[in-house]
Amino acid sequence: MFAEEGVIFPIGLPQLRKGVVALVNDPDSGITSLLRRLGSMYLEQLKALQQWLDELATEIAEIFKSNEACQRLATVPGIGPVIATALVSSVGDP
Repeated sequence: MFAEEGVIFPIGLPQLRKGVVALVNDPDSGITSLLRRLGSMYLEQLKALQQWLDELATEIAEIFKSNEACQRLATVPGIGPVIATALVSSVGDP
């Protein structure tokens, strides 16, 4: 939506977020009020998504800590809490 107005941001979520915040908060940016509102809505969505991801990461960490099979799997190089809990949940008790 910003590219259509000639505004391009560097690659990466942190840079995008920082750029949108700066653009939306700058009264002299030259963007329309509608685009300013869309940018604010976009930032709210990013905030909500990050909160959901943080909640899921916490839940995965709790499952990992309480499950011996997950912890054993994590001793294999390249397998961390996410992969270990996914394997245990899909395979169950081998």
